[in-house]
Amino acid sequence: MKKFISALILIFISFNSAFAQRYIPPSVEDTPEFKRLKVMVEADGYPYSHYETGVGLIVWGKRSDGSGKGWGSKNEGIVRIPGNDQNKAYTITWTQYFLAFSEMHKACFEDINVRKIKEAVDQIVRDTDYDYANLFKAPGGAKWVFHPDVKNKGVCDDYANLVTEKVSGLPGVSKVTKVSSRTGNHSWNEIHLTDGRIIYCDATWYDTNGYNKDPKTGNYIIDHEPHYMPTMFTFNKELFSLGKTHYEWGDAK
Repeated sequence: MKKFISALILIFISFNSAFAQRYIPPSVEDTPEFKRLKVMVEADGYPYSHYETGVGLIVWGKRSDGSGKGWGSKNEGIVRIPGNDQNKAYTITWTQYFLAFSEMHKACFEDINVRKIKEAVDQIVRDTDYDYANLFKAPGGAKWVFHPDVKNKGVCDDYANLVTEKVSGLPGVSKVTKVSSRTGNHSWNEIHLTDGRIIYCDATWYDTNGYNKDPKTGNYIIDHEPHYMPTMFTFNKELFSLGKTHYEWGDAK
């Protein structure tokens, strides 16, 4: 009888272990863009109620009095302006955004090495903000204001160098190369895995730090919260080069 009970326990444990390891695809609510917009709408005093997707994404909040407010756009794609530089602005559809996010979400579930690489890059962008102060003098005597928690400040070369430093030597990584384009005036990384796959990683645009002007002081407040743009950390070279960027500039090497 004891052997029978022990066998049942082992079957139960095995069943639950297998169930726990079953892959569950991500939902809209799991994406960084949804979370970012939800924070914004709730910061305006509207508790989250629902979202809508179309070409883009809009997250709605609703008050008890029935009034509502949404952040984002259902009818336009997700616009990114890296470094607030209009010359580098690009737009992707919600379908493209979610595809890139979903593909990497599954890869991280299936491969612990990929997950550890992503964790390292995520940490880089949490610690680092784009160094506008090193490139541009704020007009009218205004100042660039960084978040007190920032550990690193840099431009694209610095982000790429950090990726090389932090990712090289991780399990499953054969080499990390820095790629640059004179046309785009930009740098990023290729993370080559031992199984032959390549992760295309632009940590600068994955972070996508912008800035806002403080209406009270006139100072420029640099965005510290990463956007984790999924098309900027992907195995998909085509998604990585959307908006005719990166390898579409034609001189990446």
